[in-house]
Amino acid sequence: NAEVYSAACDRQQASIVFNTATTFIESNPTLSRVTKIIKSQKRIVYPRTGSYYQVLSSDVKSKSGLNISCAIIDEI
Repeated sequence: NAEVYSAACDRQQASIVFNTATTFIESNPTLSRVTKIIKSQKRIVYPRTGSYYQVLSSDVKSKSGLNISCAIIDEI
């Protein structure tokens, strides 16, 4: 149940890593088969373990309740 996030001031900036990861997954048959990309939520899920990668930004009002395993933070 790993939770991985990329965060930045706005959603567009935070989406840069997501877009790169999506391109990588879509070009790899094995990763495409074992993950689920939810583009509307900027989320990549690995159902086997319940793990996911999610984009966060300051546009979202609440970020409480997170159990972060890894964070990729822009301009910290």
